[in-house]
Amino acid sequence: MKLLALALASVSSAAAASISSRATQASSVGMLYCTETDFTGICTHATIGAGTCVTFAPGGTFYQTILSVRNDPENFCTVFSGVKCTGDSLDIDEGYSDLSTVGWNNTVAAYICDRNFG
Repeated sequence: MKLLALALASVSSAAAASISSRATQASSVGMLYCTETDFTGICTHATIGAGTCVTFAPGGTFYQTILSVRNDPENFCTVFSGVKCTGDSLDIDEGYSDLSTVGWNNTVAAYICDRNFG
């Protein structure tokens, strides 16, 4: 009886760990952004918690220098002209290889992403 209880506890613990791992992955979202058009220049792929606002440090590498951006599949991101996700905003949806085509060259100061539930 003790052996059965121990086996069930072990299976239950492994299942809980697997569910927790999937939940963490599901709550993480990612975006690629670059300082030049066509995803060139200095680029970073950032993975953040869904719904977390990321503000670039004024004077930093990416503060108002981003020229191309795309979110990961099944993610939806919005970039902002102001720090702390304020000011004008642009929905990224699938991405832009040249933000100047929509008047957003060297404008991005912050962004936020979430899972695309639609």
